[in-house]
Amino acid sequence: FSADQVNSSNSNNLHAGGRCLPVLVRPYAYKTAGTPVKMSFQPYSMKRRFDFVFDTDESIHTNESIIFLPSYQYPERSVSVEISDGRYEIDWPTQTLKYYHTNTKSQHTIQIERQILRNAEYDRIKATDNRSIEMQEREKKPEEELNVEGLNLKNS
Repeated sequence: FSADQVNSSNSNNLHAGGRCLPVLVRPYAYKTAGTPVKMSFQPYSMKRRFDFVFDTDESIHTNESIIFLPSYQYPERSVSVEISDGRYEIDWPTQTLKYYHTNTKSQHTIQIERQILRNAEYDRIKATDNRSIEMQEREKKPEEELNVEGLNLKNS
């Protein structure tokens, strides 16, 4: 906790004062219908990309995997999900993504990214996002820069 990260605009925010939250509050698979092969998260990228790969384990008698999808990183309805097969559903109140793989593949992939929002959508999300200015500066990359004046995003 850092008191210098709390101000009048965010004092009622659950995350106010949290200095390490961008790396500590992260998505992770806490129930896997198989054997994890790879799990990675990019906390300092604008898209907050999370990748999870696992191999099917036939001794497990379910095809359901559950991923914690923190609203701190992925505000409601601002997420993009790509899966190798099967289907998924997001339960926003419990901050979970349930993935149901098919039996046609032996390896399954889930990729989650924060959608890049524009104008009013971006302002709404930014108002609830209490990361410090220095964290926002670290997130800027040449391929994904934020133009604060016009609130436009540049993707290459």
